Amino acid sequence: APTAALLLVAGCASLKAATAPDPQATAVRDLGDARPEVRARAAADLEHGGAASVAPLVAVLSGGPDVARYEAVRILGRLGPAAAAAAPRLVEMVRAEELAIPVSVADALAGIGAPAVPPLLEALRDPDEAVRYWTVRALGGMRPPPAAALEALTAALDDPAESVQGAAAQGLIGAGGAAVPALLRLLLGDDLDRATASADLLEQIGTPDAVAALGGDGDEAQEDPTADPAEPEASPAP
Repeated sequence: APTAALLLVAGCASLKAATAPDPQATAVRDLGDARPEVRARAAADLEHGGAASVAPLVAVLSGGPDVARYEAVRILGRLGPAAAAAAPRLVEMVRAEELAIPVSVADALAGIGAPAVPPLLEALRDPDEAVRYWTVRALGGMRPPPAAALEALTAALDDPAESVQGAAAQGLIGAGGAAVPALLRLLLGDDLDRATASADLLEQIGTPDAVAALGGDGDEAQEDPTADPAEPEASPAP
């Protein structure tokens, strides 16, 4: 009798475990919930899951409601390089213009960083100006910027579309000192137009190495705009 009772208890425990909801599946489902607090809790759970959450999040990108897809995109960006496997799907979304707010996808790719560079470089060959623009936005948002991203941004300064040129320039300025070596190569090249554009960007970057590249001594770098202004000297007593 005791043995039978133990077997019954063990069987009930196994049945309960088998029918218990999967926390990850519940979180994925809750990404589409109408209540923001429920979506926020689900997003936190999936982000905590790290790389194990990537596959189910990619599945949401292909089949979930828009509110869940946007949540999945943001989570993948916050996961950073751990979400490398999602980069091709995210680039595909940019190229197919699947979401009405593509900046969220560009930001996610920027958050993934270096693993997203290869599929983004492929997208730079797209004939669609909008695709190239958001691709450049993603490359320009990477911190720290990978060398391949910086090279792609400098090349995009020659894109036929002004919007893409502008996005590339902003990305290089945002990269700060990391962009100086790539811009210096343009500055010292034979193309006068590219050298002029490079000089302008180096001036806007304004870091000591950027100023030195322009022939300054590095002391002319832009001052910190948040610094307190120097107090005026007191007038001598009469």
